[in-house]
Amino acid sequence: MKNSKLIAVILSTIILLSIVSIGFAQPQIPKSRIPSNLSQNTRNEIAALYSADPVDRATAAMNLGDAGEKAIPSSPFLISMLADTVRIDPIDRRALDWSSSSYEIILKTSPSREASKALVTLGEPAVDQLLAALQNGDWKIREQSARTLGYIGGQRPVPPIIKALRDRQWRVRRQAASALGSIEDDRAVEPLSQSLKDERWEVRAEAVEALGDIGDLRAVQYLEAPLRDEHWQVREVSAEALGGIEDPSAVVPLIGALRDENKRVRIEAAQALAEIGDSRAVEALIDALDDRDWQVLIEVMDALGEFEDSRAVIPISKLLRKENWRVRKEAADALGGIGDRNAVDALSEVLSDENWQVRMEAADALGEIEDPGAVDPLAKALKDKNWRVRMEAAESLGEIEDARAVGPLGQALKDGNTKVRIEVVQALGDINDQKALSSIIRALQDRNWQVRAEAAEALGDLDDSRAVDPLSNLLSDKVWQVRVEAAEALGDIEDRRAVKPLSRVLKDDNWYVRMKAAEALGQLEDRDATNPLSSALKDENWQVRKEAAESLGEIGDPRAARPLSQAMKDENLQVRTQVVHALGHLKDRQAVPPLIGALKDPNWQIRKVAVEALGDIEDQRAVEPLIGALKDEIWQVRKEAAEALGNLEDRRALRSLSLALKDENKYVRKEAAEALGEIRQ
Repeated sequence: MKNSKLIAVILSTIILLSIVSIGFAQPQIPKSRIPSNLSQNTRNEIAALYSADPVDRATAAMNLGDAGEKAIPSSPFLISMLADTVRIDPIDRRALDWSSSSYEIILKTSPSREASKALVTLGEPAVDQLLAALQNGDWKIREQSARTLGYIGGQRPVPPIIKALRDRQWRVRRQAASALGSIEDDRAVEPLSQSLKDERWEVRAEAVEALGDIGDLRAVQYLEAPLRDEHWQVREVSAEALGGIEDPSAVVPLIGALRDENKRVRIEAAQALAEIGDSRAVEALIDALDDRDWQVLIEVMDALGEFEDSRAVIPISKLLRKENWRVRKEAADALGGIGDRNAVDALSEVLSDENWQVRMEAADALGEIEDPGAVDPLAKALKDKNWRVRMEAAESLGEIEDARAVGPLGQALKDGNTKVRIEVVQALGDINDQKALSSIIRALQDRNWQVRAEAAEALGDLDDSRAVDPLSNLLSDKVWQVRVEAAEALGDIEDRRAVKPLSRVLKDDNWYVRMKAAEALGQLEDRDATNPLSSALKDENWQVRKEAAESLGEIGDPRAARPLSQAMKDENLQVRTQVVHALGHLKDRQAVPPLIGALKDPNWQIRKVAVEALGDIEDQRAVEPLIGALKDEIWQVRKEAAEALGNLEDRRALRSLSLALKDENKYVRKEAAEALGEIRQ
């Protein structure tokens, strides 16, 4: 009975959709057919689809899409609006181009577009009626139904959309091909290959693009012929599709396309060959460097840069003298991508090019090649009149890491541009030569805080104890970010002279600085830091307290056992967990009682960490409490308890461990078995 009603509804929908529209673009369904059992709001929105104002119609369609499941009965009315292509201004920000992955704002919308968007939102419940609409007498409805089905996706619409590839109207055929590309179902490969013979180039182009989107290797054999199509648009998308599929069998036909009469085709062919990455294309791409169009030249050089083949160095180097600065710039970029030292001399000459963008690209390329022969030319470029070139030169000198650059870079610390000075400091740090130390220390006095911070970081990388005093002075810098970098650097250098200045910073007014100071003191592992860090366990910020606890564990001073035990009452879970970890690291008998107490903590993670710590300390007082932990409700705790008892090797645990062999958790059983083996051996 239910099935017969459903069939009747579908048949009536098909009949209604086939009624010829009259007047302005009203729904083809008579207004009197609006179901009476819908909510008043839904009925009002459907009725608004019949408005004489296209803005009202588009707004109603949009509102129905927003209504969700309640609007499912409006599907046939929305479908009948798909022919309503009256152009109107976007309704609001929701009128973004939903069909574009880049979400560009559309200049115009229409009731048809809003109806399609609404149907996509409704999704699967609208599919049956959209499939029926593929047979509608109005080609616009057939076209937009195919488009909408493509965005909804799924496997069910594929066969009917494939059938639409033979529609009498070419726009429908084109949209069907596009929809199949969106769905990406490989059943469409053969039918789409037939569409490559369509009389309309627009359909052929869309079929090619769809085959590329599907990405099936079978499509390669079909896409070679479109590379010779009479319309350049078809040839262009064919090259693009072959590149997307990335099958080496397409290399030969794409090489032929490098000589196409249309530059767009040649550009796509070069890009496709780069995507495929087959070295057979290199010689052909080198030959294509004689192309007269500068845009093609740029794409060809870009492709050769991807191959990193040294055969292209000399031919590309010749293009560094081309009149068009864009070509020279791309030539420099490509040579950097290839990374062959034979390009160093040619690129060094380009550092005096009249165009700053070319000079900057040449400086960058020399850094990519990383050849010491570029040091002197790049050092000279540190005085270029354009700050971007100077910055790039500094960065490249840092990449080459040659100590001869230290002197010129030290002079460049006087540059008037902050960004250049930052890059210079980074380069000095990257070179990591002790000769750079004095220059970087001098940069600690720079007027710009970012330069000072960068210098502090660089000194940490150099790891030279001569930087301790200058960095200690920097701990009082007025900018907190600089103080952070200074603290981190002192931790990296690990010189005990930093203990006192870092301990003072534990009272800094910025919590992040205090945290970094606590961390650095842990790296120093000096017991003189025990008392200051113990005081930091009471810091107002939990992250500082946590870091202080961790550092006390790293230092391993038994004197920390008492303050850490008191910190086990901390309100913050992460602090308490770290405190327990630290007590375990101390491996001091004083820590045993508080750790035994932690076995009753309401948080299972703390119980687990406490069990681990007791196992590390190996104090026999922990045997009975650990036996009790074998009955913990959390299996991770029970597992750790079994392992800890194995470490203690106390025979009192044999009976409980034997019972644990029947634990419901396999990991607990495995650990219990191993512990028994350790005790019995």
